[in-house]
Amino acid sequence: MEELYEARKDFLTNCYTRDSLNPFLSRMESNYNLHKAPFSVFILDVDRFKSLNDKYGHLCGDEVLKYFSSSIRLDLEEEVNAPFRFGGDEFIVVFPGKAAREAHRLAQRLRKNIKARPCLYKGRGIQMGFSGGIASFPQDAKNSQELLEKADQALYASKNKGRGRVTTYGQMKDELLIKKVVLAFAVLAGLAMFFITRNYPDSVPKMLIAVTQKTFASFVPRPSGRMVRGIAETPLPAPAPIPPPAPTPLSVEPPPSRSAGDIVYFKTGGVLKGTVVSEDDEAVRIQPNLTAGKASLKIKKSDILKIERDAAV
Repeated sequence: MEELYEARKDFLTNCYTRDSLNPFLSRMESNYNLHKAPFSVFILDVDRFKSLNDKYGHLCGDEVLKYFSSSIRLDLEEEVNAPFRFGGDEFIVVFPGKAAREAHRLAQRLRKNIKARPCLYKGRGIQMGFSGGIASFPQDAKNSQELLEKADQALYASKNKGRGRVTTYGQMKDELLIKKVVLAFAVLAGLAMFFITRNYPDSVPKMLIAVTQKTFASFVPRPSGRMVRGIAETPLPAPAPIPPPAPTPLSVEPPPSRSAGDIVYFKTGGVLKGTVVSEDDEAVRIQPNLTAGKASLKIKKSDILKIERDAAV
């Protein structure tokens, strides 16, 4: 291309150097102002290139970059394009006269071909892949610098979706818009259902009530102070322990007093029956019924088992 006739090339990859990129994009921008010819920027980098370097060494990494850049030139040979090495394993291909849709078609073809042709290094086949992002002028940006930023955002969208894919800036915007619409709809629907279940529970099936409560429970802190969605918060202080109530003392009624003439049952080697003769502070004197006329017995109060009131002697 005439605009790059005197541009320097990278010694390793034979692509144009980074310092030639901005002047070239400025000329593409001026060309659009004259001829209304759109152009697209395609940013791509080798997936997991650092891991490949760490595993096989930097000499292998250099061979991979050579193979990668030659694959770009070979696959896009029939198309008007300008490949640049932006730095490290990152490359930029400018497609003059092509909008985002056509640039995306060419990028997808390149991705499939590189994936199908491993790089051979010392008899070993090294599988390669790349992630890419595309932005088009003037559809996505007002100037060349903004165009590079939008293409870079699309590249990182591809990486965030799992690598090994090409995303246009327009696709990224559409996906973000869909996510926002779905989220807004879900929030509104959830709020409406929450209001209905709180105020008109009889009009909503129990299953919907359970789903709504489970959904909105995720936004309410648990007693531990952590959100259901995993957002750590300051733990709530543990409640002070409630002391157990003091035991109510059992009211023990004093044993009934005994008076002379009462018939009682008492223990003395067995259970006997007798008549109370007298009582002092420590014991009760009892006349056993079986030993009438004989001496009475002195029995401890604790050995008295039963009293029959007002019994005749």
